[in-house]
Amino acid sequence: MMKTRFIIGMFFTVLLFLISACNSVESKNSPADSASAIIKKRAQIEKCPDWKSGHTVKITKNTRLDATCSYQQVSFSIEKENIIFDCQGASLNGLKQQQPNALFVAYSESSAPRSWAFSVWKSGVKIKNCHIKNYLDGIVIRTRISKQQHQMLRQKKKVNLIESQLRANSPHNIIISNTLIENSHKHGLYVQRYAHHIHLIKSKIKFSGNSAIYLDSGTQYNLIKNSYFYKNGYSSYKNKKRIRTPKLPTAEREAIAVDSSAYNSFIGNTFENNGKGAIFLYKNCFEKHQEPNQLPRFQYSNYNKIKNNRFINERYGVWLASRQSKELSHFKCGDPLMYKENGLFGNRKYYYDYAKNNQVINNTFKNVMFGIVVEDNNNQLISNSFSGSSSLDILIGTAYRAKINKQIVKGILLKKNQRQGTALKLNYRYGSKPMPLSINQNSL
Repeated sequence: MMKTRFIIGMFFTVLLFLISACNSVESKNSPADSASAIIKKRAQIEKCPDWKSGHTVKITKNTRLDATCSYQQVSFSIEKENIIFDCQGASLNGLKQQQPNALFVAYSESSAPRSWAFSVWKSGVKIKNCHIKNYLDGIVIRTRISKQQHQMLRQKKKVNLIESQLRANSPHNIIISNTLIENSHKHGLYVQRYAHHIHLIKSKIKFSGNSAIYLDSGTQYNLIKNSYFYKNGYSSYKNKKRIRTPKLPTAEREAIAVDSSAYNSFIGNTFENNGKGAIFLYKNCFEKHQEPNQLPRFQYSNYNKIKNNRFINERYGVWLASRQSKELSHFKCGDPLMYKENGLFGNRKYYYDYAKNNQVINNTFKNVMFGIVVEDNNNQLISNSFSGSSSLDILIGTAYRAKINKQIVKGILLKKNQRQGTALKLNYRYGSKPMPLSINQNSL
């Protein structure tokens, strides 16, 4: 009996010792905690698809990433309608490294940036909550033009019919929201010809080499809203040499290039320290027209609305018909020549530019060298406010067009524009005519 009690006592003593030891170990590094950490880590990894560097992934279903996901040199081609791609904060990097090479430092062939993060071919697509960096173009909205359509447009045959067909079949109703696009070697967002109803909302585009957004010919009804554009337009990228170079000041680009694009709205955005300026409206002069892949522009940059935006530390804020007075002999234009004069290095050539019936309303300009420049007819400038240093708040007139049968800028409605604390810096040049004072009611 005594022996039995002794054995039982020893059993409980050993058991208590083991329990105590286990508690001591668990308090430092519990096996249960370690197992939980391993399971959690595996779950995180499984949330991130195994997409390999250098691959282009075709997206045909809704895709939702975990915020911890990070990909290098992976591209996504969206080829089905009504796809939702939600990054949830995941990072998409067009390079293997975190930052682009310095200017004049070439990439190797294997380390060169990928062409784009997203290539969108279909309508109804939503891209949101992504961090896109270091691609050539962050997002490209694609349009397919058949060889026959291309040939007829080059020959300027059945233009209205073909353009209607292309718009009907081009991507539309696309929303890009809460997305950061930075360090694009070319553009942040490139909208190809005839795409329409493309919305960029509550997003940021910073440090693009060329324009942050390029709206190509024939695009319509796009919305850029509540977004931020910073330090875009300062560098070029040469594909063959795989190298970035700085742009000359005369070649720096604007944050948003509106090239023969109409009925767009730019509302509630902030523009700061971009290359040549913020929003430029113009019609491409059919550049490099002898190259077979080039097409003329048929639509003008008309009926756009620029409202409730902030422009800070820009050289030019809004420029309507920004190429009306630009010397374009090196652009090899196919449009009819407007004006030619002899220059020190040969003939200087100027072409008609078109940006009519646009509205620039209730914007604020701070430390902008030239706030609003107007070089085409029938535009409205209403309730804009200017402050800080500037050369001119509003400049109206165009030099070379005015020399041709006095084709001056006219039909400009100015109303309730003002400068804080002093008189508005307003200048009509080259014979341009103000509308009657009963209509023009600025704070002068």
